[in-house]
Amino acid sequence: MVPTAGTRGVSGPLPIILALPLAFTVTVVDPLVLNLNMPQVSRALHVPPQAVGLLGGAATLTMAASVLAAGRLGDAVGLKRLLKLGLVVVTVVDLLSGLSRGYGFLLAMRFLAGLGMTALLGVPLALLKVSVPPEKRPVAIGGLTAMRRSRSSTRST
Repeated sequence: MVPTAGTRGVSGPLPIILALPLAFTVTVVDPLVLNLNMPQVSRALHVPPQAVGLLGGAATLTMAASVLAAGRLGDAVGLKRLLKLGLVVVTVVDLLSGLSRGYGFLLAMRFLAGLGMTALLGVPLALLKVSVPPEKRPVAIGGLTAMRRSRSSTRST
């Protein structure tokens, strides 16, 4: 039996409220790390200049195209399981990306990373909604939103 918001243990929703923004952070940091290192990556892998943009945007493009499907998948397999799966996929794919010997392999890994990050982008708010009691939900959603805003504002500066 899965505990509902009203039957949570002593720890309450605080671990969830703190963990979900951290999971979301991966969707901001992962593409940023590649983009900051794109000159070195494109030189080392001999990426043609016209293909650099696709390499940088592959994960973001995949997230945008599949975020709605993540909601349906979360309903089918469970939000918590999908979030864990997303973290595992992103971790493994990023490790494999570091071993990349060519542009094609790295591009494929970026598309796969986008699939993993889709779960990390779409699931946190839904998981927060089912994990936090209704009376604490506005504060939790505000905290998650504030964490998202602060991360996106530091990325644009």
